[in-house]
Amino acid sequence: MAFETLAVRTASAVVLAPAFLWVVWVGGWLFAVVLGAIALASMHEFCAMATAGGHAPCRWLAFAGALAIFAGAYAAGFHGAALAMTVFPLLLILPYLASADFSKAAVDSSLTLLGVVQYAYFLSFLFIVRSDPERGLGALAALLALVWVEDSVAYLVGSAAGKRPLTPISPKKTWEGTGAGFVVSALAAAALLKYGFGHPVGIVTVALLAVVGALGQLGDLSESLLKRNFGVKDSGATIPGHGGLMDRFDSLCFSAPAMYVLYPWM
Repeated sequence: MAFETLAVRTASAVVLAPAFLWVVWVGGWLFAVVLGAIALASMHEFCAMATAGGHAPCRWLAFAGALAIFAGAYAAGFHGAALAMTVFPLLLILPYLASADFSKAAVDSSLTLLGVVQYAYFLSFLFIVRSDPERGLGALAALLALVWVEDSVAYLVGSAAGKRPLTPISPKKTWEGTGAGFVVSALAAAALLKYGFGHPVGIVTVALLAVVGALGQLGDLSESLLKRNFGVKDSGATIPGHGGLMDRFDSLCFSAPAMYVLYPWM
């Protein structure tokens, strides 16, 4: 990575990370609004990528689905988001009822559903996790530490000592960097839970955190697969030096539902 690019990435992180963490700390409606805006922007980026790849997902329906999911999550937590996500597929036929060309209806409606599931429904679990009045802040702080530390350690170790590519989908990722990222990030998140939030930590906690981190890595690879399929390099240019919002939240989209399911067992 060129020095100029690294400097821009660092500057963006220094400005945006504290602002996002403050919103996480505040929680409530402010966090729901910010996440909803991120979901809408991510849906815009997803639809733009799909369009560049020759497809035509339904933007207005995707935006409506994202808004409904976050409204449901704010009103009734997991059950509200799940209800909106259940109703949404029933409406996918609407854009094609009056269309003269429905030759790509199956593919385009499937892409619309994929975008809403991955970048709205999955993302809403960040709010759902945070909404737990007793342990939500600690769980979300551990999740952010897990994903951010894993990303940084995997990049540093992979650049310095990586020899075996992880997958052709993302040739810059290595087994060495990924393995180091899993271990260090799980230990860092466990330490944050123990010393920052007084959460009892044992081997089960560390192991489950590693599972959450692994699913976050799958989220990153999922977006890489989509970008390769659509023929684009970045999802957008929203964040200088980082690309689009999808590029920053892809790991969290997959790891947030996992944290919601596994945190009670940690």
